[in-house]
Amino acid sequence: MFALPEHYFDPGAPITYDPQTQSWPLSAYDDVFALFTDRDTFTGADAGPDPGFTPLDAADLQRLQPSLHELAAQLIAALPAGRFDLAPAVRQLAQLHTPDPATADTAAAGIGNCLLFLSHHGDLAHATTDAHRLAHAVDEVLRWYPPTPVITRSTRREVTFGQATIPAGATVTGRVSAANRDPKRFTDPHAFDINRQPNRHLSLGRGPHYHPGAALIRVQMAVMASQAARLLPGLRWDPAEPLHRHPGPVHYLTRAVFTA
Repeated sequence: MFALPEHYFDPGAPITYDPQTQSWPLSAYDDVFALFTDRDTFTGADAGPDPGFTPLDAADLQRLQPSLHELAAQLIAALPAGRFDLAPAVRQLAQLHTPDPATADTAAAGIGNCLLFLSHHGDLAHATTDAHRLAHAVDEVLRWYPPTPVITRSTRREVTFGQATIPAGATVTGRVSAANRDPKRFTDPHAFDINRQPNRHLSLGRGPHYHPGAALIRVQMAVMASQAARLLPGLRWDPAEPLHRHPGPVHYLTRAVFTA
């Protein structure tokens, strides 16, 4: 169900130059957090949201929810009975009210993972019985497998992490997937727990790199989960069928066969 090797989920992975990616990997929560927020050390950390992109406020999101629920129900109703590829429907919902392709990709990854992991772990029906529980479940899905598992920065100056000294001008990769499982920040981090609180994952960024579409993405995930629980009882991913993810930076599903 993941598109990464196991060491990409290891917060204790050593910081050594990786000739395959030609970069220095960082995996601990605090180190990856610095890639989002430390403007003095890393290029890109000072980049804010696109000035042409205005995040939706609470009133906007409330206004959009009926149309999101309606489209989700229509997409689910159009699925063939019994066995179907959910990826196209997920993609269509992700594109509704989404201002740019990059945000649509992130939304598609979040929605697809929401259906995949909540159904696989048997939590879909339980998670959608209460709005607060569903909100926590959405964040646990985001923590469990970030839409963008790895981010890339360059060093402005020489910097030391533990025993590793990274030169100026080097490429640094932050494994968000590993940071989200750091035991210094999360209790029992390798357990999928839809009731997890607090859950300060890094999947939608931090500081100047907090995703401007984060609120909309969370709503889209919750809407599709709610409608799937209502209209697709017994929803499960079919492990007999190959599951495919987009090979780019954002790991959204391109094929995921489910049964219900």
